[in-house]
Amino acid sequence: MTREPVGSLLRALALAIGCACAAPGVQADMATAKAALARGDFAAAAKILEPDAARGNPAAQTGLGVLLLGGRGVPKDE
Repeated sequence: MTREPVGSLLRALALAIGCACAAPGVQADMATAKAALARGDFAAAAKILEPDAARGNPAAQTGLGVLLLGGRGVPKDE
């Protein structure tokens, strides 16, 4: 049986967001990003994660990296 790599990456992303130990405001952002992922809105999740990732939040950086790696929620390179 083969595993879908993107699916595995998205599960890892949900785990990283769920395990985030951050300030209360960032935790709210992470909960919102996790909800966006659950409904398949990868663009919204990326938009939510980007500012926290830029501020150095490791969970947001991981989450955004997984989305970028999987090509989810970001513009396609031409």
